[in-house]
Amino acid sequence: MEDESFNSSAVIITDNESRRISIYVNGEQKRDYFAVIRKKFQEINNSFEKLNITEKIPLPDKPDITVSYKH
Repeated sequence: MEDESFNSSAVIITDNESRRISIYVNGEQKRDYFAVIRKKFQEINNSFEKLNITEKIPLPDKPDITVSYKH
């Protein structure tokens, strides 16, 4: 996906087996573009009853380790 207003692009990968969605964002305003994508996912997820999700994000210096997004 690309958004010219943010001058950024994103790749969203789903893994049905592990029940995981990974989002990779690159560009000049990647943080802002990620926030828009994350909000859209929250809206979609909130439209389902009893859907339990966990948002995690990799550590900047250790991308193989993820922590809670709120952390």
